[in-house]
Amino acid sequence: MRRAAAAMGLSVCLAACGTGSGGANPAVPDAAVPDAAVPDAAVPDAAVPDAAVPDAAPVDAAPDASPLPPLGGDRPARVILPSDWTPNQPWPLVVLLHGFRANGTLVDNQFGFSRQVDAQHFVLVVPEATLNAEGFTRWNTGPVGEFAPDDTAYLRGLVQDATARYAIDPPRVYVAGHSNGGGMAYHLACAANDLFAGVGALSATNDTLPQACPDGRPVNLLALHGDQDDQHVFETTPDHIGVDDTLRAYTSHLGCAEPPTTEAGLDFEGVVAGPETEILTWTGCRDGVTVQRWRLFGVGHIPIMTPAGSERLVGALLEMRRSSQP
Repeated sequence: MRRAAAAMGLSVCLAACGTGSGGANPAVPDAAVPDAAVPDAAVPDAAVPDAAVPDAAPVDAAPDASPLPPLGGDRPARVILPSDWTPNQPWPLVVLLHGFRANGTLVDNQFGFSRQVDAQHFVLVVPEATLNAEGFTRWNTGPVGEFAPDDTAYLRGLVQDATARYAIDPPRVYVAGHSNGGGMAYHLACAANDLFAGVGALSATNDTLPQACPDGRPVNLLALHGDQDDQHVFETTPDHIGVDDTLRAYTSHLGCAEPPTTEAGLDFEGVVAGPETEILTWTGCRDGVTVQRWRLFGVGHIPIMTPAGSERLVGALLEMRRSSQP
């Protein structure tokens, strides 16, 4: 029944999303996409309609009686506070980034972060990317230009503003993103490693990872990936470093203990029937950093997490602590 419901929801969104000016048809099946790092213009990074998942927690109003300007200024971000929020104690902050041609509602529906806000007591910020030259939402990790804003600076400012406004605990700030948003999260693991305690890269790959900035503060990392993902493929190919090889390079760089611990037989994804998730966890890394790899067997580019999967995913991020290295 889960498979049927998810398939019905997927078809609703694909019908509603349209192709957009100059874009490829987002209804292209996985098998039609080449087994390589597919250009972002090929397929949207999310296809989950709002109706497929229960409503998210209410959007935050100003925590005091006086009106506040939108968080993020002219690029306002959605803020979701736990119902017991108070300025009298420090709170963890999670920033959740959507994928290419997607939006914050879709990625939240897909991974269920907002439904964990009350249970796990954190502040959630869900920003929106700007439009690229083709009119599609996309996070920019490269040079700045007319349709390529400085998203690193924007997200830094967003975290700084949220920290001041919502009593955020600076050592407990996290970022997670799906696909293009996961690529942005990988980028921030190096470009903003002074800011984030942990990074969640969901259905995303990165051939250099933070060993490209070896003098920076090491960052905790969680990489979640379906092994049937044909947009950002799981395995190593002649043109692409796969997830396991990327993480092995990172854990070797950090001197993590080998072998990692393994948990298998976990049912955390709602489309594939039965247990599909295996988690490897590396500990003993430099400055107390931990690294996790979640492999979702039989799952493609768009995993739909179960409530138990959302709870474990958010909890794993919140357990990460910022390295003591300055």
